[in-house]
Amino acid sequence: MFVAGWCQDYPDPQNWYSLVFTSNSSIDHTSWKNKEYDRLCDLGDKELDVKKRTDYYRQAAQLLLAEAPVAFFYHSVAWSLIKARIQGYREDPLEYFLGEHDLYNLKLSS
Repeated sequence: MFVAGWCQDYPDPQNWYSLVFTSNSSIDHTSWKNKEYDRLCDLGDKELDVKKRTDYYRQAAQLLLAEAPVAFFYHSVAWSLIKARIQGYREDPLEYFLGEHDLYNLKLSS
């Protein structure tokens, strides 16, 4: 047993399912192998149709959950308090460091 962490590099299921848990992943420390999971991830990686692609990854996720080679037990949460006068703020789902925001589009209203 070991504890590891992963910070999503880009907002796509591939960044979790394919890069972390497929049989040929260089960062999968579980030694879990599942040919059907690998096949579904490969289809998802190559599919351009968003609905089909999402379905492939959803099926892969179900296999991952059913066989449970990993236990997800921690997810960080970041809270931000923004005054009503600040306009243009948007949440960034990939925010890794607390307080790291895109300040370029912020405006102060009167």
